[in-house]
Amino acid sequence: MPDPDDDAALSWGDAGDPSHVDGARPVRPRGEASGALADDEDGRADVARASSAGLVGLGILAGAYLLYTVGWVLSVVQDPFTLADPLAQVMATVGDVLAVLAPALWFGTTYLLTRGRSVARFAWLIGGAVLLVPWPFVLGGLS
Repeated sequence: MPDPDDDAALSWGDAGDPSHVDGARPVRPRGEASGALADDEDGRADVARASSAGLVGLGILAGAYLLYTVGWVLSVVQDPFTLADPLAQVMATVGDVLAVLAPALWFGTTYLLTRGRSVARFAWLIGGAVLLVPWPFVLGGLS
């Protein structure tokens, strides 16, 4: 004989349940107060508002930044640059590490600071893509 509690496990609850959702929620205009704070904190609301073209563009720029990081790593590894002064060598090494980290830091910072402003996000990402080109790698391939 089936247990009546087994049937309760298959029910979706009622409209009075705080976790009950009636289908898709409408997208709120920018500036309107959020009813569910968790959506804004974990970024799901930001992704839900993004268009397909915006997501493709973001993926292309993320791939470019990943390639930039690889280009900086290769140019740092291939450069036999050494200095006699220990302080200058330490500073050059710090500069190399920052050059390798710069694309990832730029992308992450831009993504976090421009939440909900896709035009500003793409403007800053394109600006960073122009600024952070690994010129030692690009020019080193020509010689």
